[in-house]
Amino acid sequence: MKRERATGLLKDMITRLEQGGWPLGLVDEVYVFGSYIRGALHPNDVDVVVEHGTDEQWLEESLYASINGRDPYVSMRQALRGRTRGISFQFRGRDTLRDEGFDLFMLWPKGEPFSLARERLSSWKEDPSAGTAPRDHMLAAFGSLESPVPRLARFELFTGMRPAASASCR
Repeated sequence: MKRERATGLLKDMITRLEQGGWPLGLVDEVYVFGSYIRGALHPNDVDVVVEHGTDEQWLEESLYASINGRDPYVSMRQALRGRTRGISFQFRGRDTLRDEGFDLFMLWPKGEPFSLARERLSSWKEDPSAGTAPRDHMLAAFGSLESPVPRLARFELFTGMRPAASASCR
């Protein structure tokens, strides 16, 4: 995708967060990382980490989804991005990603004016020399499963072992 589209997706996400409602009111922090933040002109997607709290409705919905073999993050993902594609979410993964050496850049923390998130977003400049990162731990035959399969599970499937706390699995 072109960088302009990726920026538009992030702007739309900020607007959705600003409008609030459930489950967006549970979001505590939003970070951006990957090729977009490095300035790539054609990122594959926009990598976003969302830290969030829970409430009774979240716990009920998550439990129901898990028991029925469904993704408990469908509501959160759709509330953040609408019906568009192009944002790859990591939920509650900030510390793990940092431990693995990923540079995370704060887009918005709860309580901060959304105007600051928009300023921060506009300050991230393009870099024609920045390319996309290699896709992490995914066998080519299963490329279409990259988004729904969590990174750590991809690492384990790809290598046959669990990652160590300091192992890099980009």
